[in-house]
This record gives sequence, C-alpha cells and structure tokens, in this order.
Amino acid sequence: MHTIAVFNLVNSSNCGDKLIAEAMESRLGEEYGVKSHDILANGPSGTAAYVFRRLLSSLLFPRLLPALRRRIVRVFFSVKCLLHPSFYSAAVRDCDLVVIGGGQFFRDNDGYMASALDRLLSAIERQGKVFCVIGCGASGSWGAYSRSVFRRLFESPLNVFSAFRDSASLAVLKENGIRREGECFPDAAFALGYQERHASGSFFGVCVASPQTVSYYGKEKAFRSVREAETFMTGRILGKISTKDRILLFCNGNPEDYRFARKLRGIIGRKFPGKTVRLAERPMSTRDLREIVSGCGSVLSYRMHAAILASLFRIPCELERWDSKTEGLALDEESVRCQIDAARDFFARVLPERLRDAQA
Repeated sequence: MHTIAVFNLVNSSNCGDKLIAEAMESRLGEEYGVKSHDILANGPSGTAAYVFRRLLSSLLFPRLLPALRRRIVRVFFSVKCLLHPSFYSAAVRDCDLVVIGGGQFFRDNDGYMASALDRLLSAIERQGKVFCVIGCGASGSWGAYSRSVFRRLFESPLNVFSAFRDSASLAVLKENGIRREGECFPDAAFALGYQERHASGSFFGVCVASPQTVSYYGKEKAFRSVREAETFMTGRILGKISTKDRILLFCNGNPEDYRFARKLRGIIGRKFPGKTVRLAERPMSTRDLREIVSGCGSVLSYRMHAAILASLFRIPCELERWDSKTEGLALDEESVRCQIDAARDFFARVLPERLRDAQA
C-alpha cells in the first residue's frame, strides 16, 4: 500500500486534535504517501464564520432537549453534505488505504460524528476500499442511529484492523454490542516523543475547557447544568492557584474555551489582585500550543492533549479527570516513557505488519 487517506480532525480549532493529526501524518509519512482530511468536512478553523458557528453551537446545544439536538444535528449535517456532495468520495478515490483515526470519535454526540462516519463508510463501500481504525476513543451508551453506524463500520469486511487508545474504549464497544475484536495502543500524540524546551517557564499554567464542554461531554450526570459545571470548575481553579504568584491561563484553541479563560482572568484579578495573571492568545496551531505550554513551570489541565504535551516537555502536570478519556491516562515519568515507546513501535512495526497480514 502506497497512498493513505487519513480522516481525522485536522481542521479542528482544537490544537490537541491537530497534534494527533501531526503525529499520525509524520509517522505514517515515513513509509506511505499520506493525505489528511477533516472527517467532519470542515474547512479551516481560523475563519470568522467557523468561530461564530462554534461559539453559537457551544452556547446553545447543552441547553437544548436531547431529542431536539439530534434532529438539528442530522439536518445540519445533511445540509453540509449537500454543500460538499463529493467530499468523501473524492477523498478516498485515489488512495490504497483509508485510515480513520484521532480523537474520541465513537461517542454519541447527538449523532454528529456518526453522520460523518455514515457518509465516509458509504464512500468506502462504493469504491471497495479497505480501511482501519487507529488511535480513537469510545465512550458512553450510544443512541440507535450511532449504534447502527458504528456497528456497520466495525463489522464491515473492509475493516482490516482496529486499534484504540485505551482499554476502556474496547469495553464500550462490547457494551454496545460490537462483535469485532480490537487492540489497545497509546494515544498517537505520544509518538512525537520528548520535545525540546527553548526556555524554562516560571508560570503556573491552567489549560481550561469550557463549562459547556464539560457539561455536554463529561461523566454522565456529573453536572445538572452548564451553570453548575462553571461554578464547580471556577471554585476548583481558584483553589489550585491560591498559592501561586504567576498564573498563565490558556486554552487548546477552541473559541468557547478561550471565552471561559478570558472570563476567569477577570474573576482571578478581582479575587487575587496581587497575583500576576496572564491570558495567552488563542492558539491557532500546534506550534502556538507548544510555545504556550513550554512557558509553564507546571500545568493544571482540563484538556488531555495539553497535558500530554506538557509531559512530553517533562513539565509537571495535573490532569483533571472529567471524562472517560482522561480517567485512565497515566502521566508519571515511567508511564510516559513506556507510552512513547509503544506508540512509536505501533507505527514503525505493528501497523505495517497488520496491513501486510490483511493484504495476504
């Protein structure tokens, strides 16, 4: 196999998703020709229209009734596909292998990701391409539509290999009736290996997620409302910074996260007027995120990939365990080293072996 079409979240505003895409492209690119595609058919995330749409959906969706959210999502994605009718077909047409990978793809976010995978799988089946799923996560109980799409995907005879980034995801597949075995390997971002720091940071970094995100995607029934999530998160962050003199607030690039970070800066300034509090600009690339994280002496993170990046810089980091993908991630020095080795071995040896076996 010489050409691979990789479907991830390369155009997401989330620089953690971009970090996964970067790791996968660099590692797969050592042996194959790689072309990355945004699985949600999104264009560049830096446009004003993207930012407005993202902010609006993050503010409104957690407050809507689930049945209404599902209807809106299905209609929205149908309209998007009408605007880009040949996106998935064109993306897989000239490749030898399709790779679906990077992110918590297999969860029931009101059928949004399932709608994208439905269209992608249809394009794969029409053109008879083989595919594999690598580096993904799964969580929660799925609705009927998502369960149907995910089952078709995993149980398709064209699916030659499935690898997940944690054992909890494999358990979720079984709980939702998927009759297909998968394997477990570390998050693809670990394949980047240790990063070089150009300066030693003196700030206590706080990487936030928005209360809307935590309320919508967090552990089931952890918070009854966005307001409750915001109150809890604000109190926890204030407690963590109470003994720190220099604080750097930042986000992973999502506009809704940056909005919350900006709000926190005002709250911290009023409560602790003697502290130095800075707000980093919203990162637009993995390079931006690296520069922010490397300026920290230690980090408290609500975002998994900001925490992984801190560990690759060997910066002490406390990861808030608010959802399934953060719960099982170990970031002590020995675990990080083992995950780097395992992730690199996966791309250098395991995946090529599995693909050769599938061809045979």
